[in-house]
Amino acid sequence: RGAALNQVAANEYLGHAGISSHVEDVACFGADLATLSLLEPVEFLLTPANQSTSTNGTDHGNWVKVLLEPRSLLVLQGESRYAFMHGIRRTKSV
Repeated sequence: RGAALNQVAANEYLGHAGISSHVEDVACFGADLATLSLLEPVEFLLTPANQSTSTNGTDHGNWVKVLLEPRSLLVLQGESRYAFMHGIRRTKSV
C-alpha cells in the first residue's frame, strides 16, 4: 500500500502573483507532493535545493521550467521532491 495524501491546499494566483521557490517540510507534507493546475497555464520552476540565490536579481540559469497546462497534474517524488526547490514565477508569460 502506498502512502496516503495527508494534506490538500487550493491556491489561486491572480495577476502577477507567484510563489517563491521552496521545499516543503517532509514531516508536514509527506514524501509525495502533487500539483494540479486548474484554470490557466502556469510556469512551474524547479531549481536545485543547494543553489544559492542572488541578492541582486541576477538569474543563475540553473533551473528547469515545466509548463503546467490547465487540468494537468505534476507529482514530485524522490529526487524531484527533495533535491529541488519549486515555485511559480510572478510573470504569466509562458
